[in-house]
Amino acid sequence: MLESGIQKLVTSASTFTALAGNRFFPVLLPEAAPLPAATYQLITTRPLYVLDERVNFTQARIQIDTWASTYSDAKLLMEAINTSLDDFTGTLTDGTKVLGVQLLTSSDGYESDALIYRCSADYLIQFNS
Repeated sequence: MLESGIQKLVTSASTFTALAGNRFFPVLLPEAAPLPAATYQLITTRPLYVLDERVNFTQARIQIDTWASTYSDAKLLMEAINTSLDDFTGTLTDGTKVLGVQLLTSSDGYESDALIYRCSADYLIQFNS
């Protein structure tokens, strides 16, 4: 599954683990998770077509959020993730063959209810399906 391969790719990077260990969670940040940490979720997938015929490629849009008690920690963790993902090509540990990853959008914010900073990025991933 693409998501588990992306999770392993990011958490295998020393720049990520130095900041957040293995705290890269699907969809929701656990309530008691130490910070900084990150979450990921699949936003959309769509098959690719050439001349009205489906080819063996899919595009997925994945959103990644970093969470930290300081803005600088949230930014540093997002930079570590971006270093692993942006322009990545190759085979993930789950066997998914990735043709390319592009950073599409990024934004910063503050969650006033939780009193934590958040950086968000969306990536477009093209892979063999």
